[in-house]
Formats: sequence, structure tokens, C-alpha cells
Amino acid sequence: MMEQYKPRDDLWMSYSDLGTMLHRDFPNAAVYVSDDLNHLIYQADMKKLLQLNFVRFRRWIKEDHDCDNFAKELAGIVSSIAGSHAFGIVLVNTPQGAHALNCFIDEFGRFNYVEPQSSTIFRTKEGYTPFLIWI
Repeated sequence: MMEQYKPRDDLWMSYSDLGTMLHRDFPNAAVYVSDDLNHLIYQADMKKLLQLNFVRFRRWIKEDHDCDNFAKELAGIVSSIAGSHAFGIVLVNTPQGAHALNCFIDEFGRFNYVEPQSSTIFRTKEGYTPFLIWI
């Protein structure tokens, strides 16, 4: 079993700065920022946190355990370990329809997606248009 992991918390972004950045980068998305101070997550720390992503081993079941369930479960895992780090849930429109996944703000202040079903991190994806971001 992996020992408890605690990510670094030396970089942060305020509620207003994070909200302004997200509204600027995704002007058509509803944005909800929960905490006054949001610790940025180093890419290396995110990769270590994703080693704890046991939900990626769960089976996808339409309408019973699908993308929104995976995203909520991973958000809970990261929140329980990392607290007020800038990690959340993003809902996007895609050519195939709506999709739920996770997101975080890295040490450079960049928005990143996390696919909870595979623990894949990526910055952009053709056809993904966020309509709700909750960090």
C-alpha cells in the first residue's frame, strides 16, 4: 500500500484571480471557485496523486457508473488528500455529447484536464468546450 501522499502547497492563486483566469479562458462556461486560496498543483505531484486513483479500475456502466461518477469520485479522492488545491470537475461539450472529467491548475497557472477513467493529463483536446468548471 502506498503511504499517505501530501502535495506541495507553496504556490497558490486567490479566488478572484482564479475566477478571472477561468472566465477569460472559458468565457462561455459557468465557473464556481469554492475556496478563497487555491494551492496550485505541481505536475509531478498530480502524477503521484493519480497513482491513488482507484476509480480508473472500475467498470463503466451507462447511467449507473459513467463519466460523472468517475469525475466525482476522483475529485473526492484528491480533495481528501490535497484539501484546498486547485482541483475540480469540468463538464464539456464534445462532438459525441456532454462529458464529465476533472481539471486542475498547475504550477504555471495553466488549466489541465484529467480523464478520471484513465488518469490521463492533457492541456487541450479538439472539440472539448467547457460549459461548467467547479474548483
